[in-house]
Amino acid sequence: MFSPADTRRRKAGWSVSTANQHTLVSVAVAVLIGGIETLGLLAEQFSLKGPFWDLIGRLNNNFNNLGFVIIGLFIFAWVASFVIYRLKGYDDLPASQTGRSQ
Repeated sequence: MFSPADTRRRKAGWSVSTANQHTLVSVAVAVLIGGIETLGLLAEQFSLKGPFWDLIGRLNNNFNNLGFVIIGLFIFAWVASFVIYRLKGYDDLPASQTGRSQ
């Protein structure tokens, strides 16, 4: 049986792992959307042409599909965080006698 301290430690490990993954994904999503919007504005203002600018225009016109990619990134981050939690063995922490005198 795990002591309350062990349970808190396991939960803290999970929280840190999940928070780090979700922070990384949130930053990646913000940079992706902001970058696409900025490049789209530049292409429009300066009448930029070419395959790259056509791709940016298509992405700007299809943010709905980009939303599915974003959801996929968050799901991937959750799965990665779960795998890290298991690989580090937070479930297998030994029960300790923390706070008890012997």
